[in-house]
Amino acid sequence: MIERLALLLLLSLCQIPLASACSSEDVFDLVAQRLSYMPAVARAKYALKVPVEDLAREAVVLEQSRTEAAAAGLPEAAVVELMIAQMDVAKVIQRRQPERLSDAIDGRQLLAEIRPQLSRLGRLQLQTLACLRQRGVLLLPAEFELFLTYLESQQLPREEARLLFVRLQELLAAP
Repeated sequence: MIERLALLLLLSLCQIPLASACSSEDVFDLVAQRLSYMPAVARAKYALKVPVEDLAREAVVLEQSRTEAAAAGLPEAAVVELMIAQMDVAKVIQRRQPERLSDAIDGRQLLAEIRPQLSRLGRLQLQTLACLRQRGVLLLPAEFELFLTYLESQQLPREEARLLFVRLQELLAAP
């Protein structure tokens, strides 16, 4: 018993997640957290007078995702498809933002603060998905309604949310 407590303490100090600690709800929450930054990203882009779609930045994100997919033991193609879907949904959210909210912000500073958070959330998302795959967890169609509750604040069109959910399902089921 003491050895088990010592191991649990050591793991918590090292911030190593236990295999049983991951759940589909953890992934849903991480997706929602990542998308919650999109209104601020939109304001920064507007302040910098750059378009919502930034293909150069998307290429960087996809390359970073490929590297992290390999490190996490995830299928690269499925991770790329998930990231493309997340970026597409992010652009939907960004395009809905009122431009007038950007008048008095420093877009460069805001992006400098946000991008590390988005990278951190992306890494956590991939680690959680790797944990779920290791445990053999699949997302069931019935979980889509629960997924929607995590995305309520973003007011995404149902079809956009469904695409994200399907990409999560595909990643977890990929060989």
